[in-house]
Amino acid sequence: MQQQPRKPIQIVSKSLLDISPSEITSSDLSRSELFHYMFFPFLRWSFVILCLFVDALFVAQLYLFIPNVQATMGIYSTYYGGFNAFTVLFFMVNALLLALILYLEFLVYKKRFRKSVEEDWIVKVLERKKASQP
Repeated sequence: MQQQPRKPIQIVSKSLLDISPSEITSSDLSRSELFHYMFFPFLRWSFVILCLFVDALFVAQLYLFIPNVQATMGIYSTYYGGFNAFTVLFFMVNALLLALILYLEFLVYKKRFRKSVEEDWIVKVLERKKASQP
């Protein structure tokens, strides 16, 4: 009986962080993971643009949605001239609301859409791929 030559043993193995994400193929991913991989950058930037849109349209124009605020501002401005306490307080509340919304948007972005979230997800897929290889 002849002995088969042994395969060389790889002494240095690549760590998961050294593996390029381009080594992930579509066969390594499920359908939902594939969609996540393809559309995550789009979702990240869509979230940022949507937040700016919401902040600019809704929070900045809040006084248009609350009934009688414009009329009250107009009446006080007519009698007292220029800015008055009601207008200043209203815009202070508006500024606090904007700051709160920006903080909440930042927390959601940090938890769901940060670049490191995508990198962690890719490392998990690579770990699964490495574990499934013989």
